[in-house]
Amino acid sequence: MSDPIVVKQSLKGNLLYNFGAFAMSLISLLLVFVDFRSIPGIFKVLFQIGVIYILYKVILVFGFVFFGYCFLYYLKRAKFGKDILIVDEKGVTDNSSALAFGFIPWKDIDNIYIDSTMGNQFIELVLNNEEYHLKKLHGIKKLAVLINKKMKHQMVCITLNSTGISPKELLPKIQKMFEQSK
Repeated sequence: MSDPIVVKQSLKGNLLYNFGAFAMSLISLLLVFVDFRSIPGIFKVLFQIGVIYILYKVILVFGFVFFGYCFLYYLKRAKFGKDILIVDEKGVTDNSSALAFGFIPWKDIDNIYIDSTMGNQFIELVLNNEEYHLKKLHGIKKLAVLINKKMKHQMVCITLNSTGISPKELLPKIQKMFEQSK
């Protein structure tokens, strides 16, 4: 069997995500304090209805909390670092995103390929027993994985955005280990 493949996150990638999350959180917070009803034009007309104005403010507060959480999450990842992907003789360990499944043995994988959405490429794993792995998930994570499925993606989508490594570079090495595991 080949040596394990270990893909680590890059500090540069995490800092970029961290900056983006901080900026979105700050913008959301600042917009909470803007009174759009005083701006002439479409905003004034649209926000005459109090319910829409309150709903808009609630969405902005949610944006502040969500992106604030993302900021703290990426700050922790940048500080402590971790292995994003480990591929060895036992299987694939995916820690690439909030939807990552962790360890998946080779026996549970039928196929591995690259897919993309809006210019972002990722490695997808086709699982032969999706229900078993889906049962391990709960709450928002499970819902997000099911939404991925409805968008014609696999349950396991390994993103390497924060690593600086191209999925096209990595895929042949992973597929070779996959073939050796059979």
